[in-house]
Amino acid sequence: MNITARIAQQLHETVQGHGFHGQSLRELLEGVTAAQAITKPIPGSHSIWETLLHIHVWLELCADACAGDPIPPWPFEIEKDWPPPSGNEADWKRDVEATYASAERLRQAFAKLGDARLETLVPGRDYDFFLLLSGEIQHTIWHMGQMLVVKKAISAQHSAFSQ
Repeated sequence: MNITARIAQQLHETVQGHGFHGQSLRELLEGVTAAQAITKPIPGSHSIWETLLHIHVWLELCADACAGDPIPPWPFEIEKDWPPPSGNEADWKRDVEATYASAERLRQAFAKLGDARLETLVPGRDYDFFLLLSGEIQHTIWHMGQMLVVKKAISAQHSAFSQ
């Protein structure tokens, strides 16, 4: 297996599989409702849903970059980096599935990129494709950790109210 395919597999394990770091994104979001996903139990934190949408944005930007589209200069509008969630259950389910689909799109795009392009610069950035995907995996895992903390805080609040 070449390097790009191995890194792409790591993205798959992060989102869909059994990541070395712990729960995959799919496992983390299992059973989370829209009402829970939009809750902000920790002052100053992002909700699970806001964080999911942010992950989705960056998966799409990275997949587009693999296709040759430049990543926009930083910083860009906060609403594009952290889109607001709607709060609707159907939209939550759609956004979760769209994020999984974006991760798969990036996985496939990166696997096709080939090892020869690993050290070429990402359009719109001063770093290469190896850093792009390894960084995107790290970015996703970082935000999954934040989501897990929020999820545990929601659970703790719920059990405190039910007593």
